[in-house]
Amino acid sequence: MRQQQHLSDQLISEIRVYLDGKLQVLLKAPGYALNEIDLVLITHIHTDHIGSLVEGGQLMFPAATVYVGKSDVDFWLNPANAERSQFDRKYFDEAVKR
Repeated sequence: MRQQQHLSDQLISEIRVYLDGKLQVLLKAPGYALNEIDLVLITHIHTDHIGSLVEGGQLMFPAATVYVGKSDVDFWLNPANAERSQFDRKYFDEAVKR
């Protein structure tokens, strides 16, 4: 039986920012495939943490269950918050796309 593969958004974020988005290359080197990631843990819904979940309209981790805290989901996916928040609307739009 294959051991489950988990990934946190902190790794995704660091790769996106510091390694120019070479997540697929970095995971392939030790023998991991994107479709073998079973679980992705999102600590918070900010573009630098969720931005690599979808690339070119395709899910980066098609077999993964993505977990994110309820408070973030309630805030960032609520259209009313986009209207009354001091955050730029693009962050809400990005959260919905991902």
